[in-house]
Amino acid sequence: MKTHQLHERAFFAVLFFLIFNLAIVQNILSDEPMPPVISSVRPDGILPAGTSAVNLEINTDENAMCHYSTSPYISYSEMSDEFDMRGTTYFYTTVSGLENGNTYFYYVKCTDSFSNANQADYVIEFAVADDPSPSISDVRGCFKNGDIITVTGVNFGQKAHAAPLVWDAFENGISSEYLKDHSNWVKNSGNGAMYSDAQAFSGRLSAHNEVTVLSGTQFSTNHVELPPSNELYASYMFRFDVSGNKYGVLKMSRFASNYDGPLPHTDWYNGPGSTAWGKSSPDITVGGSTALYDSGTHVVQHSINAIPSLEWQRLEMYKKLSTPGVDDGEVFFARNGKIGWRDFSVPTRAAGFSYQLAFFTLGLMLANPMDDGVFRLYIDDVYVDDTLARVELSDEMHWEDIQGSGARSAIQIPVAWSDNSITFTANTGDFISGDSAYLYVVDENGNVNPTGYPVTIVDVSAPASPDNLHVQ
Repeated sequence: MKTHQLHERAFFAVLFFLIFNLAIVQNILSDEPMPPVISSVRPDGILPAGTSAVNLEINTDENAMCHYSTSPYISYSEMSDEFDMRGTTYFYTTVSGLENGNTYFYYVKCTDSFSNANQADYVIEFAVADDPSPSISDVRGCFKNGDIITVTGVNFGQKAHAAPLVWDAFENGISSEYLKDHSNWVKNSGNGAMYSDAQAFSGRLSAHNEVTVLSGTQFSTNHVELPPSNELYASYMFRFDVSGNKYGVLKMSRFASNYDGPLPHTDWYNGPGSTAWGKSSPDITVGGSTALYDSGTHVVQHSINAIPSLEWQRLEMYKKLSTPGVDDGEVFFARNGKIGWRDFSVPTRAAGFSYQLAFFTLGLMLANPMDDGVFRLYIDDVYVDDTLARVELSDEMHWEDIQGSGARSAIQIPVAWSDNSITFTANTGDFISGDSAYLYVVDENGNVNPTGYPVTIVDVSAPASPDNLHVQ
C-alpha cells in the first residue's frame, strides 16, 4: 500500500475519533441532549355528557415548560397556550367550551432548560358523551324569594329524595349564640361556630368564627353526619376578613368518611375518604388555594382557584367514590361556578377499603395565626346532597361560560322531582328585583341544559327559603 494512502486512512481515523469524542463532550457539557418525555396524560376516553370544562394533565421525566395547541404540527415556540403549572414534572390547565357528542384533540410539546423541545406532537384525545340533556319548556310561578316554582320539560333525570340532605341559610338562630343550640350542627371544638349579623350573604345571619392567637377557636366549627353514600356534593357561600398579620392556614369545608380502621383519622375531619380545600400563605388574602382527596393509600392534591378576602364567593365541591381500586371515581372543585379542578376516571377509593362518605364540616377553621392577626370567617346558604342533581339560577346565559369564566349564581331548593317536572322553593341569593337571570337543571349524571331558561326576579323581600333542613 502506498504511503499517501496510509496517511489518508490515518487522517480519517483521527478525524472520526475527534468528531466522535467531540459529540461525547458536547453531550456531557449540555448534560441533556434529549427533549422531555411526556406521559400519564388525562383525560382520555369518554367523559360524561354535560362536561363543559376539564383539566388537561401530563407528566414529564424532567423539569420542563409545556405548551399546547388545538392544531397539530405547530412548533413549541409558536404554541401560544401554556399549562398553568410550569417548570416542574407535572402540568395541568383547564379547558372549557366542551360540548356533548364532540371529540377533542390537544397537541402538546415541552422543552427543558437546555431548550431541547419536542419535535413530535403528544396528543391528548377524549370525547364528551352525547346523552340527552335536560330541556326546560316552561316555568310556572313568580321568581320571588321563598315562593314555590315549578319547571316542566324533559330529561330531568331521577332524584331519590327531592330535598337536599342539608339546606341552611342560618336564619333560625340568634346572633352571638352557638349553632349547636339552635340546629343539628354538631360542635367540633369548644362550643363550635356562632350565628352572626355582622356579615350575611342572604337574610340576616350567617355562621361565623373569629380566630386570633389567644382565642382558642382555631377549630371552632361544626359538622353534620349524613347517611353514608358514595357521592357528596356541596355548595356554600364563603367569606373571610383579615386584619393585622395575614399569615395563617385557612381550612375550608370538607367531606370525611366513616372509615374506622387503624390508619390515622378524625371522623369528621381527615383520613381515608376525606376531601378538603384550603390555603396557606404569609398573606392568605391573595393567591391560589389547594384542594385534595385521600383515597386511603395516597393523597392527591392540586393548586387551584384564588380565594380572595373581603367578598362573598360561592364554593362547590363534589366527590364520587370509585369502586375500590378502580379508576371510576370523580372529583371537582369550583369557585363562583368556574371549575378549578375536575378529574374523571380516577381511583378515589383505594383497593381494600369499603368506607363511604358520611360527614360534612363547615369551613370555619384557621390554624397557626400569628402576632396581631384577626381572622373573621363566615359561611351562608349551605347546600349538601348525595347527588349532582340540582337546580341553579345564574346571570350567565350559557353553562359553558359559567364553568369556564364564573358567574353569579344561586342554588334552588327542590321539594318534588320527576323526569319531566321539578318543584322548588325559590332562593334568589343576592339577585334583586328586576334582575334578568337564567335557570338550569342538572341531572344526576351532571348533564345540564346548555342554554339557561330566562326568568326575571321580582320583589325579593318575601320570607327567606326554608332553613336548617336536614333529611336523614
